[in-house]
Amino acid sequence: MGSVFWFELNSTTEPQLEVGITEAAPIVRMEVGHDASLRTVLYVEDNSANLKLIEQLIARRADIRLLTAGDGTRGIELARATCRT
Repeated sequence: MGSVFWFELNSTTEPQLEVGITEAAPIVRMEVGHDASLRTVLYVEDNSANLKLIEQLIARRADIRLLTAGDGTRGIELARATCRT
């Protein structure tokens, strides 16, 4: 069981997951136009490795704010707390 959905992102260079590095590597942020609006992504994930990967990928995007939750209940609470009507 589960959900099926998709979203589309603009094309960018292929990300590289840095495995086994003890120091935090500098984040290279992607340039965005001045007219780009800030987008919010809510990512619900209970696997810490997957969460870390998504955090690394989204950190490159100056136009995306990442919100994370470890389970569906917390995800719904977070969505309700941050959703504009």
